[in-house]
Amino acid sequence: MICTLSIQISCTSPGVEKSSDLLAIAKAYGSEDFDKIKTVEFTFNTQKDTAHTARHWKWERATNMITSTDKGKSTSFKRYDTSTAELKQLNSKFTNDEYWLLFPLHLKWDKGYTFLKNDTATAPLSGQKYHKYTVKYNDKDGFTPGDMYDIYTDTSNTVREWAFHKKASPEPSLITTWEDYQDFAGIKMAMDHRTKDGKFRLYFTDVRVEK
Repeated sequence: MICTLSIQISCTSPGVEKSSDLLAIAKAYGSEDFDKIKTVEFTFNTQKDTAHTARHWKWERATNMITSTDKGKSTSFKRYDTSTAELKQLNSKFTNDEYWLLFPLHLKWDKGYTFLKNDTATAPLSGQKYHKYTVKYNDKDGFTPGDMYDIYTDTSNTVREWAFHKKASPEPSLITTWEDYQDFAGIKMAMDHRTKDGKFRLYFTDVRVEK
């Protein structure tokens, strides 16, 4: 997660056949309707102790043009254009922030991950019994290759918690909730993510989705 951490991948390499369970999660979040979406706009916020950061994005999907507003500076650029150091950093930040917002859809979109586990487990934050899925990205694609995620979902295929393992480390690098769900033009999004101790919060504001 770049937010302060660095949690994002946008993989394009060939992958194994998708798990029907993971595709069902993506469908529950509106994957079948996303092609109708023209614009996605949001502010990505993090709160760590007393430090707050925010950056705003507007994604024009037809042209793949992104507009970034960060600390009063606005910059427009083409997604995936990493021809300069500045563009690479902007793309990395957007990929991170968009991944937090639309992660369940990436279970359908991304090809560079392997499906490792599917079982029932006790969620690390709530102690509730949920379905647990683990996906691991390959070691060559994206801005943070090799990362792994444990996803905890309820019976409606809604993600309730996740654990991020940087570079597939045995112990999680970060565990957060997925909460405050809202619907935007048929796309389901979690607006809030918190750690158990409350010292870290990642949340979204100013979300707009246009068909």
